[in-house]
Amino acid sequence: MEEVLAHKQGGGGGRSCLLDAQQQGTLWATVASGYFMTAGQIHEWIAERFDVAYAKQSIYGLLRMLGCVTKVPRPRHEKADVQAQIDWKKDGLRDALIDSGMSSGDTFFFSDEARIGLHGSNRRVWGVCSIKVVQIIQIRRQWKYLFAVVNTITGALYWTWIDSMSKKNTVEALSEIRKRTDLQSLVWDGAGSHRSKDVQNFQGIDSIVQPPFSPELNSVERVFEEVRRATDGRVYENIEEKRDATDVFMRGLASDPSRVRSLCGWHWIVKAVRDLPA
Repeated sequence: MEEVLAHKQGGGGGRSCLLDAQQQGTLWATVASGYFMTAGQIHEWIAERFDVAYAKQSIYGLLRMLGCVTKVPRPRHEKADVQAQIDWKKDGLRDALIDSGMSSGDTFFFSDEARIGLHGSNRRVWGVCSIKVVQIIQIRRQWKYLFAVVNTITGALYWTWIDSMSKKNTVEALSEIRKRTDLQSLVWDGAGSHRSKDVQNFQGIDSIVQPPFSPELNSVERVFEEVRRATDGRVYENIEEKRDATDVFMRGLASDPSRVRSLCGWHWIVKAVRDLPA
């Protein structure tokens, strides 16, 4: 931040910033908090807070100088316990792994389901200035569930498809995954099917439940983000065609463990594994 504030608007010999260093720092912190949605709101806030009159078009130069850009915020459930999430990252995951009997060298997977359907969404594309890009949005109530598990340390990725998140379908998915890898421990959320007796007693798999309302703590969600990035924004003949497109993407991703580790090997997970007892 100090380097940003040391930079004067205009580069060399241009007009100095109308805000002093303290005001710039206050603006920077407020922008960083996600308080503003538009540059117009920032323009009005500066005038009210600092009694400084910026031309509207100059706001963008000020924001560039401060290193500010538009971003899509990361969603957080309104019921999420932020402190529980912090504690989980700090040592909660490690403690949960130890409580389940894991030690150094043991393997575990993060797991979840993603609903893949034909109710599409807009995706960002390249276009040409002054020419509007139209994207057809498919709205059809057909879907299946992509059940996936990922080992964030090795980059191993496995998946199968189920029709619903019922306990019966979840057990079937676990049985299918078990055919391909040694599935001993799973970190996932506390969905009803995950907590059912049939799933909890499935061939000795240990279930480690993450804090509630916290999908952002499950690294397999990064896989699902990439799936949507690769498959959304298109019109499909039927759900089977989209499932096939998803399988093509998943096979390509699974063939590149280093990319999977880059996506899912978050530093606090790696640390939790490194700190397991021998």
